[in-house]
Amino acid sequence: MAQVRSMRADARRNRGRLLEAAVEAFAAHGEGASLDDIAKRAGVGSGTLYRHFPTRQALLEAAYVDRIESIAARAGELAGRLPAGEALVEGLNDLPAVVDLGCAVYCLWLLSSFFFF
Repeated sequence: MAQVRSMRADARRNRGRLLEAAVEAFAAHGEGASLDDIAKRAGVGSGTLYRHFPTRQALLEAAYVDRIESIAARAGELAGRLPAGEALVEGLNDLPAVVDLGCAVYCLWLLSSFFFF
């Protein structure tokens, strides 16, 4: 995370847009989502995508970590303003997207392990 904070503001914005676009694309199309489409959806060129994430796996993993961090932050916010039961129900609404993305990360890892061993 320290590396992200030391980026220029526009690079941080681009990285954030790429992660959002990646989450949407991987959720819709699995680990085979087009990286060019992700770059277009984020409003950047493919060179920018590869500068931030040199491999598909790096992008998938970063998107997954980003989702987990977002859900953890949201859980803290919900717990601070809602009764426990309501906070739990609200927080559970966020999990399907993380599970889908986690499956994509796992599938890519499984495929890469299969082909390299």
